[in-house]
Amino acid sequence: MFRDTLLDELTGNNTRPNKFTIGMGKLIRAAREETGYSQRELAELIYRRQAALSDIENGKMEPDSSTLLLLSHYLEKPIGYFFPPPWKPSIDTSLSDLEDEALLLIKKLDEDDLRRLLAQIRALVTLKPK
Repeated sequence: MFRDTLLDELTGNNTRPNKFTIGMGKLIRAAREETGYSQRELAELIYRRQAALSDIENGKMEPDSSTLLLLSHYLEKPIGYFFPPPWKPSIDTSLSDLEDEALLLIKKLDEDDLRRLLAQIRALVTLKPK
């Protein structure tokens, strides 16, 4: 029963916007605003028209897989970030969204920056009262 309800909400009788596309669009807009991109700037980076990005953010259109990959890259978020609950995929459920995002950003650091970051993290953990 739950599965059928979830599928009904996801497909929305094949109409857009639906709960899934609206939720995804809100997450994409929030990430775009957090990074400071305008719709026009981000649309150029992901090879879409500004109107198409607007439709995605308003839940009228679903991004395809290559668009999701580009959004993930330029907005510096793991792909799973863009899936609203209850559709959010969970590869490692022990990690929070912030931890996922931190790991994604850490992978972009060179070895020297990574060493400096580890030193700062160690200092924070050591200073934190138990």
